[in-house]
Amino acid sequence: MPVRDKLYLRELVELSRVIGASQGIRQACYGRNDQYWRGFMQQLVDLEAPNKGELYSDMVSAYRSGVRRELRNRRDCEGAAKQRELQYAREGRQISERMQRYYGTN
Repeated sequence: MPVRDKLYLRELVELSRVIGASQGIRQACYGRNDQYWRGFMQQLVDLEAPNKGELYSDMVSAYRSGVRRELRNRRDCEGAAKQRELQYAREGRQISERMQRYYGTN
């Protein structure tokens, strides 16, 4: 595995924020017991920051920030929420693709 540079780490934290925002929408729409995206976030931190150091803290903080923002701003689960969810899906995919290119296919 290549050494992760600052750009990669920034992307990882940004992906954490997007996952958190997606989780916030799900909780606002389906209740606090819906933990769909939280499970993905747990897998991500287990893989990328198993030592629970600074990177772990940054990722968890970004995730929580995304959740809080969406819970605070979400008034309904109709069209606007669905559009926002699609926007986060596109954003997450773009970040993931950039990260994938970082690792290459050697």
